[in-house]
Amino acid sequence: MNRFQTLFFSSYIAPEESIQHIFHRHFFVIIEDIILWIFFALFIPGFLYYLNFAHIQDILTLWHIYAYLFTIYFILIYKIFDWYTDVWILTGETLIDLRWQFFTSNLVIIPFEKIEGMEVRTYSWIYSVLGISDIVVKLLGNESLILRNASEPTDVIHALQEAVKPHKKWYDDADKEPFDILVDTLSDVVKWHLVTGGKQYITRDYIEKLDETLHSGKPIDLRTQTEKIVIENWKSKYEKKESDEHEEWHDNNH
Repeated sequence: MNRFQTLFFSSYIAPEESIQHIFHRHFFVIIEDIILWIFFALFIPGFLYYLNFAHIQDILTLWHIYAYLFTIYFILIYKIFDWYTDVWILTGETLIDLRWQFFTSNLVIIPFEKIEGMEVRTYSWIYSVLGISDIVVKLLGNESLILRNASEPTDVIHALQEAVKPHKKWYDDADKEPFDILVDTLSDVVKWHLVTGGKQYITRDYIEKLDETLHSGKPIDLRTQTEKIVIENWKSKYEKKESDEHEEWHDNNH
């Protein structure tokens, strides 16, 4: 990224941000377009004029030729400028999609928190050799942002990953070994089991009991029906045993 690019695109970012990278479409895209325009808009008409096809030399004046050449020149300059300004701008906080068309610019500013994934699409082996691919950034809500015919797609993906990484938790897990991820998952399960006693408290019944407690002051009973039966059986058995022992002690002392 040279100084001219920094100065040229700085007007499209917030004053407190700085440009980290600028991603262009591949240069082959504009070269292909220019060659087609030169062939069909200059070479073929020039060849027909040279042959005086349909007495075209008698019809056109020098000013007509100058006007036509200026129009083609203007179109080519416009296409080059359009190619140069259709970019992705990567700052420290956002990804900016800039689209320039008919002397107006359209901006889409994407915070890193909205980025859910990335994809590289290469459509032919020729594009693979030339290093041309579509970069797809997947966003929240099944939306996506596409930089078509991007240049150096591998560098683009690496730069995006490094920029997004501090803002996304799923990158932390991606850097871990499978065993570490398993240990962390089991640790979370054990912690939850210790805190809740293995119960899934957040149920409809729990919410209704909690509301009743908050409004009427009645105690909340979180025991399940099975737990209640087990406790009642244990209490009955214990109370009966204690009563029998008390009667036996009373008879022995009298």
